[in-house]
Amino acid sequence: MDISKNILKKIPESVRNFLVLIFAAFFIKTTILEVYVVPTGSMMDTIEINDVIIGNKFIYGLRTPNWLGIPFTRLGSYIPYLRLPKFKEIRNGDIVIFEFPNDDYVKYVKRCIGLPKQFVEMRDGLIFVGDNEDELEYRDDLTFPPMSRFTKEKNKHPNSTEKSILNIISSIGLNNPFTYYKPVKSKNLDVNEIINIDNLKLQVPYKGMTLDLKDNDLDFYSSLMLLLLDGNKIEIEDIEIDLDLSNSSQSGPIFFKTEPDIRYTFHKYDYQSMVNTSITIKDFFTGITSSSTGLIVFLLILFYTVTVLFSTNNKYTKQKKISQAVFCILISIIFIIFTSRDTNNRQNVSDVVNQKINNELEDHRIPITSFFEVLKKIQLNNSVYLGKPNQKDFFQPESMNSAKINILNEFKALKQIKDNYDIQKLNFEFMDNFFISIAGIEQNARFENIAPKNYISRFVGLDIVIESYFTNSDFKQKINNIAYDFYSLKSCSDYFQNSVVDKLIKDQILDKILINGKKIEIKSTFELSHDYYFMVGDNHNNSADSRTWGFVPDYNLLGQPVITIFNWPTFKFQKHL
Repeated sequence: MDISKNILKKIPESVRNFLVLIFAAFFIKTTILEVYVVPTGSMMDTIEINDVIIGNKFIYGLRTPNWLGIPFTRLGSYIPYLRLPKFKEIRNGDIVIFEFPNDDYVKYVKRCIGLPKQFVEMRDGLIFVGDNEDELEYRDDLTFPPMSRFTKEKNKHPNSTEKSILNIISSIGLNNPFTYYKPVKSKNLDVNEIINIDNLKLQVPYKGMTLDLKDNDLDFYSSLMLLLLDGNKIEIEDIEIDLDLSNSSQSGPIFFKTEPDIRYTFHKYDYQSMVNTSITIKDFFTGITSSSTGLIVFLLILFYTVTVLFSTNNKYTKQKKISQAVFCILISIIFIIFTSRDTNNRQNVSDVVNQKINNELEDHRIPITSFFEVLKKIQLNNSVYLGKPNQKDFFQPESMNSAKINILNEFKALKQIKDNYDIQKLNFEFMDNFFISIAGIEQNARFENIAPKNYISRFVGLDIVIESYFTNSDFKQKINNIAYDFYSLKSCSDYFQNSVVDKLIKDQILDKILINGKKIEIKSTFELSHDYYFMVGDNHNNSADSRTWGFVPDYNLLGQPVITIFNWPTFKFQKHL
């Protein structure tokens, strides 16, 4: 005891006070209240981009710190924690702050749509919830929360699910639903079932729920992911993959090499998402430093530093001048780094992801998302295993039902293509490229904050059909309807392919997987030990949420946003949530 007191006495009082302050701030931040800045628009207009919010972290049960490390970095380690009794249960419609399940470093805020054990169904974006699959109740308050951007779309358009091509491409076209979900009965298309992020059904996993990995009705990948989130150790042995898809038509190069005599351990982290999140955070700070507010703050720091350094009296000590100069230099370096960045630059994402994956493989670890992505691409590149026409032929006449034919005939009847194209050439690639071209123009116009019809005036000899899309509102609406149906059918094809591929992969690796040290042939049934939640953003059309990446386990819950203080960098004061 005397030794520790002597050590403390040797530490200057100012340093001791600073350490106490740091400890108190860390304790409050991790257990009671925390300030968050929301860099994305998935909760607009309930929470706007760059809103600064205060989160109540004890409402769902105060959780002691579960991580120690360097703040604002991933350098640290997890430690045991305790969660105290909660003040209230989560209800449908609560806005919740939580750790992203595939990267607990990142905090998300979404609205809770589905509680443990509940059944949820989305039909054309409309949300139905119930305790029984056959007795679902439509929830207008969940589909159109009072402050949401989606509510404004409902008020603006008679058809509340109307989307622009950009939104169709970014949501239905590219973001496939989490594979755990099932299709719903189709009402608008001449197909039996349909599944995309606006049309799906599910039961939210719950504590005590049983998963049998030998059950062919269960999706294999999502079942393994749930078991990982539930705290099980999952390994794979005797697996040999030596893959280079860098020259394939798939998006982004993939390099993957495993050895058959090594046992690899799966983990839940999704490096693609992690790298994109890091870029989003960097883009946020770039926006701050590039804004007028950021410039004013920097100039004030610079002015104060000059005042301190060139003070003619003895008001400031030499130590104060040195510390202020160092601080100003650091701020200047940060300011220069971020202001020189090109926002939304994701050109090197694939290289970074590949490097992280290969580092993990060297440590005998495998991100389960990347592993299944690689196996899926192997199967899709060899479509003979599918036993059905692959997606490139999905829109050819010989494999069409009346819904596909109607879409192609409508597309052709609108004279959206040159006369030398006939229905046989109006296939998947042509239509997809056409819609993506329009989406690209909308995207670029939005980034430059220019009206699309003004943006396209830059291009000489622009395709007359694309020009008509941006200048004729009736024509635009018709194209949107065709695109929505097209991508709805495409998602059916994706779902079919994924289901077949999932079964093929399961057959190939089932006997190679060990869960908690036991092979599945010995123990295949597991009972979940955690509750899970289904979270969706208020701005449905532009939200990456549970529909695409799955469920939030109870241990990732952090709390509720209490109040929006102001919007950074405008400093516009906001409202209570």
